[in-house]
Amino acid sequence: MENSNGESLSEKQIDVMLQQYLQLRNETMENIRQHNQRILSGIASLGLITGYALLAEDYWIVSVTPFILGLMMIQSFLTQRYLAAKSSASITLENRLSDVTPIFRWEKKYGGFYGDEPELLRKSPSSIVGWDDILRHSLSLLAILVYLAAIYLSYITWESRPTILSSVDIYLLTVSYLIVTVLIACAGGISLKFVQEVDPTS
Repeated sequence: MENSNGESLSEKQIDVMLQQYLQLRNETMENIRQHNQRILSGIASLGLITGYALLAEDYWIVSVTPFILGLMMIQSFLTQRYLAAKSSASITLENRLSDVTPIFRWEKKYGGFYGDEPELLRKSPSSIVGWDDILRHSLSLLAILVYLAAIYLSYITWESRPTILSSVDIYLLTVSYLIVTVLIACAGGISLKFVQEVDPTS
């Protein structure tokens, strides 16, 4: 059989590629499920910590929340990298299987990374930013704002820390948050660069 790219494929090659495609789809769904579970666990941890701090009036405990948020953001960037790799591989297989088995076009048609955007999203409200960019980065922006708000609250409540932590001053706390922030920025930059590099549509 021959696809639209002029590539001749044997029945065995098609069967192997179909198995690879289905495996990629299953791995993608499992990665998304695990990621959602980690996010829910992180949110639950933040709720428990904040609730305990309010009930026990140990407000300094809020200073732990930026570390949890940082880990959640880093994990999200790593998951984004894994999903981008699988999406790119899926579209590559779909292109090779085009015309031969046209039913396998889910990733190219609906995929979150490199799929065809609906017409409404392709239209830009201005020459500077498009709707797809707004939707894609809004959650990241919200996460950053929550992270910065948690750091701000930590500075406000740090004076109420117990005596055992009296040696840990604002300077050490700031250094700790700075390290976490740098790790988040590195993870985000690496993930964004990888997503662009493996883009099969470029």
